[in-house]
Amino acid sequence: MEESFYIWKYWLLAGVVCIVAEMFLGNFFFLFVSISCIICAICAALGLCFPLQILVFIFCFFVGLHFFTKKKKTKKSNSTISNTINIVGKTGIVISTIKEYGEGLVQIENQTWTASSLDQKEIRQGTRIYINDIQGVRLIVSAIN
Repeated sequence: MEESFYIWKYWLLAGVVCIVAEMFLGNFFFLFVSISCIICAICAALGLCFPLQILVFIFCFFVGLHFFTKKKKTKKSNSTISNTINIVGKTGIVISTIKEYGEGLVQIENQTWTASSLDQKEIRQGTRIYINDIQGVRLIVSAIN
């Protein structure tokens, strides 16, 4: 009985160790482990049996992980889509000659992009261009006469 009564100290120690690990790693994984350990320390101090403490730990960990990863995915996906869609249809200037059947560099709104010619012809440096399409990280452009 005496050993099981002091189990809360082990949960608290595990929680503190995970907080220190989180400070060094910063990936938020150990944050959820530490919060779950601290909640289990409280449950153990109140006299909850060990198997139920394990269930509380698992529940708290997965609830915290679920809410964090859900928000992170939503935020990341929205910003990626909007940047690439907005560039098609804009104009820019060639800063490194686009070679025939090759690539060169163009500048659009203070951003430098790799580009290829739509008709596979050379477009010289300083020529104004129109962005027709984007394929991966490469723009498909045509010269503006």
